[in-house]
Amino acid sequence: MGEDWSLGLVLDMTAFIPALAVLAVCWWVRPAFPGRLRPGSWTTLVGTLVIGLGLAALITWALLTYMERDATDPNLVRAIVLHALGFAGVLTTQPTGAPPFVTQVASTVVSITVILAVVLFTRSSRDNGTWTQDHELSLRELLRSHGDLDSLGYFATRRDKSVVFSRDGKAAVAYDVVAGVALAAGDPIGDPHSWDDAILRWKGQARWYGWAPAVLGASEDGARAYIADGFDVFALGDEAILRPDTYRLNNTSMTGVRRSVQRARRAGLTAKVRRQSEIPEVELVELVAMADAWRDGGTERGFSMALDRRGDPADRRTVWVTAHDASGKCYGMLSLVPWGATGLSLDTMRRHPEAPNGTNEFLVTSLMEAGGDLGIVKVSLNFAFLRGVFADAERLGAGVITRLNSSVLGGLDRFFQLERLYRANQKFEPQWVPRYVCLDSRLSLPRVLFAMGRAEGFLPTYFRRTQVPRVDEAHLAAIHELEARPAIDAASLAPRRGDQTQVRLDHAAALRAEGREPYPIGVAPAAPLGSVSGRSEEQWAGTVRLTGRVRAVRDHGGVAFADLVEGRDVVQVLLEAASTGPEHGPSAFVRSVDGGDVIVVDGRLGHSRNGTRAVLVDSWQIVAKALHPIPFGAFNDPETRLRRRETDLIVHPEAADMLRVRSAVVRSLRATLEGEGYLEVDTPILHTVHGGASARPFTTFSNAYGVDLSMRIAPELYLKRLVVAGLGPLFEIGRNFRNEGADATHNPEFTSLEAYEPFGDYTTMRLLTERLVKNAATAVHGSPVLPLRVREGSASWSTSPRRGRWSRCSARCPRRSAGRSISTPTSRSCSTSRAGTTCRSTRRWAPARSSRSSTPNSSSPTPCTRRSTSTSRWRPRR
Repeated sequence: MGEDWSLGLVLDMTAFIPALAVLAVCWWVRPAFPGRLRPGSWTTLVGTLVIGLGLAALITWALLTYMERDATDPNLVRAIVLHALGFAGVLTTQPTGAPPFVTQVASTVVSITVILAVVLFTRSSRDNGTWTQDHELSLRELLRSHGDLDSLGYFATRRDKSVVFSRDGKAAVAYDVVAGVALAAGDPIGDPHSWDDAILRWKGQARWYGWAPAVLGASEDGARAYIADGFDVFALGDEAILRPDTYRLNNTSMTGVRRSVQRARRAGLTAKVRRQSEIPEVELVELVAMADAWRDGGTERGFSMALDRRGDPADRRTVWVTAHDASGKCYGMLSLVPWGATGLSLDTMRRHPEAPNGTNEFLVTSLMEAGGDLGIVKVSLNFAFLRGVFADAERLGAGVITRLNSSVLGGLDRFFQLERLYRANQKFEPQWVPRYVCLDSRLSLPRVLFAMGRAEGFLPTYFRRTQVPRVDEAHLAAIHELEARPAIDAASLAPRRGDQTQVRLDHAAALRAEGREPYPIGVAPAAPLGSVSGRSEEQWAGTVRLTGRVRAVRDHGGVAFADLVEGRDVVQVLLEAASTGPEHGPSAFVRSVDGGDVIVVDGRLGHSRNGTRAVLVDSWQIVAKALHPIPFGAFNDPETRLRRRETDLIVHPEAADMLRVRSAVVRSLRATLEGEGYLEVDTPILHTVHGGASARPFTTFSNAYGVDLSMRIAPELYLKRLVVAGLGPLFEIGRNFRNEGADATHNPEFTSLEAYEPFGDYTTMRLLTERLVKNAATAVHGSPVLPLRVREGSASWSTSPRRGRWSRCSARCPRRSAGRSISTPTSRSCSTSRAGTTCRSTRRWAPARSSRSSTPNSSSPTPCTRRSTSTSRWRPRR
């Protein structure tokens, strides 16, 4: 017996060595676990152990007494309890004589006590930054300026959430601690430039308290911000977004919804769409009571898309949609919280158990129809969890794994409403926007899923807070004042003005102060500068009234000069103090007029002191004040000229020559066709099915008809219909649109001419084309001439006459087969030019092999190859 006691003592003392080593390691790695314990955790631990062990001892004594054993011996009870705790050896004696059943019950009670004590001791702590009225007010200020970024933003004002702000106060993350997870919903609130700091501060706070940070329902932009701060991202599902401007019941795909709405209307339902501030208080209390009574199940579900405080006086901008019968009884309701200034996000959807079929569809449609009156452009409905699985399973050729996943989720639908929620939203044809789950570590995924289930109400939660706090009168007044502010600050929309623009605005204000409007209405007509700039010296006399744009102003004290420009015409005006009053004198002119202003001057044609021709001004008036300087002589950058065409046409008036030539050509084409009896028509620009050519169209949507349309790529089909209807000959000059490449010779939108003549043939169109081209050349150049470049690479042009009838040639296109070039023989003799080979016989024409090819032998075949820069041309006979 003594030897056993000594051996047990040695073993017990030896066991202390590894235990001390484990304690040392734990103390060494303690900084890696900075989680805070809840206040009173040690007291809770000791109290739980004492109560649990006492309960175990009491149960042991009761069982021994019941089994008629000697329960009066305290050593036996103590031995059983210590043995259940795992003590053995010299510290306790083996419980002899006790039934095994008693020992097992005592061990179970002790085990439960130890587990409960550990759970209560290590449970996550709550921080001191819980909801406060000031935090909610600050959140609402951020939502007022950036609330349109995320449809879940307003739900951050739930009063069971804590808030972490960025250092500059321009962004915040709202979260709730659920099962040791700091669970946020949606994107951070506020300025995206400050999101990173708010996320890092929230993440640091979670680490300090030992929480696992996670985000439920982040958007794509929010997910990218969380990824940048070290989070892992998983797809959650999709959010259904409706837009009132594209919501149309007359679409064939909306047949089911349309029938449901008609069914509800036949049942006598009418809808009311109101802000909460417009609802009487008594009616609002009734609506809240009905929403609670119609709830399916005893648990209020929702965390990411639920506000959990219906009818709160701080939510006056909440929209309520209610359905009533003829007697005024309510059968259904929607409540939607603000999503920025022009959006709504669904909070509650409830219906009476006896509501007619189609009530929910009727409520949603009524909201869409009233969206314009409320200024609503977007509405967020529900999440569809893992929507992509159901959508992929419906596609043709879906894989086995995809269909299996869909079947599994469909089986869970009876518990979690997965597929039903997707179907209920899909029938409205929403825009699906992806949402994501963000985790700090993939190892915490099971923990986060458990917290998400509890937060959304899918898993039971005990000891939930039932009383939602309310803000006091002072903070409520501040919230109402904040909501009364304009949604958009007009001053922030003002353009950024440079110093030159500000000076010109000051000049315009000074003119108004003097009673002179810088943009007058009803100015008397004035002659253009071209009416006097071309006069000879003998004709340079008389009084004139001219208008032009000021190019430069030169002040010489009592005399001021200004150059007026209008296109290529330039005229100098002269102002002398002796010949003008103080209101129109040189000083007033220099003080008020800037370069680029359009003015009208009255004066006499004369000369300056050095003999330069000038208009001697008697009076002047600004008719259009220029707010931006015009860079005369310094506007030569090609890219800038393309972006600012209006300035380019002022500084470089020769750039308008092409516009005038184009106008003359179009006018000539129209006159030629109308002169030959062609009828001009206009055909639709918007087509339901694009045709007439092979090109990619631009697509758009018709709000009036609720259909997708494409902009026309060619007017051919409609013109042919008119020909069939007997309206020919006819033509159309109009715009076509092709969503394809753009280069120096191709533009996505262009003007085309198409003409059709009944009973016409190739010769008819050939002769018509000849007349159109000749008349257009005559309209531009005065005679049927062709502009040609003087030499390759030169900027100079000359005109070559093209008179007489054009010869008729036939062009045989090249063909290639199996890599061989099939040549086309020519008949009789041919002459080669840069454009091609013209046959003297008017039957054959073949293009030259290249622009540098030599003259081919007239008796040998002439290869016919296609060139991208060469086309068949009609050549006049010599």
